[in-house]
Amino acid sequence: MFHTGGARVVTWLDPGGYDGYCCTSFFQYETERSVGPRYSARRRQGKRVRQWTLEELQDMVHQVVVHYDGCGTARRCFKVLHDERGLSCHFILDLDGTIYQTLDLKERAWHATSANDVSVGIEVVNLGAHGGEEGLPWEAWYSTGKDGKVALKVPKEFVNPSDPMLREGAPILHPATNSLVEGRIHGLPYKQYDFTEPQYESMCKLLACLSVIFPRVKLAYPVDKFGLVTTKLSDKKLARFEGVLGHYHVQLNKIDPGPAFQWEKVMVGAKRDLLLG
Repeated sequence: MFHTGGARVVTWLDPGGYDGYCCTSFFQYETERSVGPRYSARRRQGKRVRQWTLEELQDMVHQVVVHYDGCGTARRCFKVLHDERGLSCHFILDLDGTIYQTLDLKERAWHATSANDVSVGIEVVNLGAHGGEEGLPWEAWYSTGKDGKVALKVPKEFVNPSDPMLREGAPILHPATNSLVEGRIHGLPYKQYDFTEPQYESMCKLLACLSVIFPRVKLAYPVDKFGLVTTKLSDKKLARFEGVLGHYHVQLNKIDPGPAFQWEKVMVGAKRDLLLG
């Protein structure tokens, strides 16, 4: 059981949770996919280990990989990841800061190829970063009010009536940065709307908690003499790294969590929450 300082946590066993152990389509009436697991046992020295002690896991796990889902809501994220793509993660962080845990941490979630055996995977709900000017999804989701503040509203076609975050009267959500954020990943330019403040708050609490459970997970991210590394680490550096990574640090064909993700804000907040206990 996670104690995350007040952040709302919903596990795969709870009502309204998302079950990563489901071996068929979780949303049976919406998607169809062949039967089979979307996760496996972690491997040690190339061999799968079904039973782990906490001490063995603590020796093994030394990375957290942060993703964005590109889907816009936790429900849609799990549907695409689990039902359509046959993949998995340990946590989904929704727009309102709700933390959904879909698998036990002893499992090998399928989220980041070569890092899967030694990492915890977190999907953060966000429409993602885009490099072109055509076909951008933001117009239907983001609007600027008369006060000049950018608001985030989930389009009706993606609203699930059972989700309290999306019910009438729910608080209006805003990106933490009040404009599109521009930056480079793998040397190429991208634009992205920032994550919400509730997501950052819950991410800090979750990372603080994970750093206690797994002492090798340091509250640090890849940097060089120029600052944040925004491309894939070499295989040697990746294998040695202990801390928090972006998906783009693991794979050249990935750009998440994108240029908007505020790495220093998250690390400072996680260290603060760690001190507060």
